[in-house]
Amino acid sequence: MIKILVTILLASIAYIDHKTMKIPNKLNLAIGVCGLLSCIQNTDVTMMDRIIGVLILSAPMYILCMIIPEAFGGGDIKLTAAMGFYLGWKRTLVGAYLSFLLGGVQAI
Repeated sequence: MIKILVTILLASIAYIDHKTMKIPNKLNLAIGVCGLLSCIQNTDVTMMDRIIGVLILSAPMYILCMIIPEAFGGGDIKLTAAMGFYLGWKRTLVGAYLSFLLGGVQAI
């Protein structure tokens, strides 16, 4: 059930971001809540994996934004943090790799 809700939230975020170039904080928060709920349901991802997942992409993105202003939007950074908490660090890295790969294929 949580996976379906996260999928709906991500589809909503994609649509809104495409139309407005903004990701609403409420939707990022909703994904964070789904991450909390998944702690009960998905015990194979430890709390430490989730905390590392929060930082593994969002921290480098934030640092890059400090060096290059507007490299990423604040909503994107919050979204990677929320998804990192939901997925854990291993799945977050796999997702990032696949998104870079598919983005590169689309660019070609």
